Parts: sequence; structure tokens; C-alpha cells
Amino acid sequence: MLQFFVNALGIQTPIRYSSELNVPGVATERLANLIKAVGGDTYLSGAYALEAYLDADLLEREDIGLDLQEWHAPTYPQLHGEFVADLSIVDLLMNCGPESLGVLCGQLT
Repeated sequence: MLQFFVNALGIQTPIRYSSELNVPGVATERLANLIKAVGGDTYLSGAYALEAYLDADLLEREDIGLDLQEWHAPTYPQLHGEFVADLSIVDLLMNCGPESLGVLCGQLT
């Protein structure tokens, strides 16, 4: 399903699966090793991760930047009734079609 949605949105970023990378560690240590394995230097995360499981100090020691995302659901035209936020990508695609990526990137309202 991931590949279908990526294609439907027209996203060109290559997808790498952690199972292909054969890196050691658990929790944030494994995350840091995965980031380094693909040549990354920054981790984009939701703010909730800091409260729930993410060890920001470990990332800093590993010289990996942490960029926290504050999610705000974009609005878009839905077929029936008032706008309902935070539905699935299926709702966005069915309502906005080829314009869906623009909605997610804040280019359409």
C-alpha cells in the first residue's frame, strides 16, 4: 500500500526498508544506525516521540540533528458536510486526486 500511495502522490523519493540495511541496535540506537547507513544527518520526527520513546541526547552524541514536526492537518474540499481533519490518505486522494500532494505541501487550501 505504501508504494501505491507514494505513486499516487507522485513522490519520487526512493524508499529504503530497514530490513535491507542490516544494522544493529535497539530503539534510538538502531534509529541512529539506520540514519547513518543511508548517509543521513537529520531525523524528522513528531514531537510526541520525545515524550514516548526517542532519546534526543543519543542522537546529539551521534551528531544527528533532530527536526521536530508539529502536525497541523491541511484542509481540503471533502464531498459531504463540514471538513473532518486527520482522515486517511485515501480520503485526501479520493477528494483531491492529482492535487493531493499540493494539499500536503501547503500549496492548496
